[in-house]
Amino acid sequence: MGWTGMQKPVNVKAYLDKEFTWSSSQNKCEVLRSAIVNIREYYAAVECHDINGKRTVVCAVVLLDYRRGERETFFYKVMDETAGPNQVRCPEAILKLLTSPEGEWSTDWREKCRSYHAQRKMVSAWPYGQLIKFPHSPEHYRKIDYQYSKQKNIFRNEITGRLSRFRQDQLMTAQAI
Repeated sequence: MGWTGMQKPVNVKAYLDKEFTWSSSQNKCEVLRSAIVNIREYYAAVECHDINGKRTVVCAVVLLDYRRGERETFFYKVMDETAGPNQVRCPEAILKLLTSPEGEWSTDWREKCRSYHAQRKMVSAWPYGQLIKFPHSPEHYRKIDYQYSKQKNIFRNEITGRLSRFRQDQLMTAQAI
C-alpha cells in the first residue's frame, strides 16, 4: 500500500484520532489512547465492536512524513500490528490496552515492542562509572557525570579521554562490560 498525502492539519494526532474513530451499521471503532513517537510514528489502541458485540482492541501503526514547500504537506501510511511493522516504539500504556493478539505477526510485533522497552530501561539504569563497548569497535567508554552539562549519556573514551554523547538508540546496541 502507498502513502496518503494532504496539506498538514493543525493537529496531526487529533486528525488521526478522528480518522480511526468511526461507526457503521455493522462495526464501531474508537481510539482509546494514542501517541506520536519521534515525530515520525503514530500509535493508537483502537477498540472495535462488531455487530455480534465482540470487542477487540488492536494497535494502529502509522508512519508519518512531512514536506515543506508552498504549503507544508503531510504524508501518512496506515498499517496495523497484524502487518508486522518494523516500528517497535509503541508506548507501553498502549500495549497494555490491547486484547489478545490475532496472529503470529501480532504476537511477534508485541514481543519486539516489549523487548525494545526492556532494553531501553536497562540502558537508562546504567550507573555512572559503567563501562560499555559497542559491537564492531575496539574502544571502551565509561559513563560519567559531567557537571558542566545538563545532557545525559555522556561517556569518556577510555583510550583517548575524549567525551562523547550517544543517543538512546545508539546506546541500545552497546554492551555493558
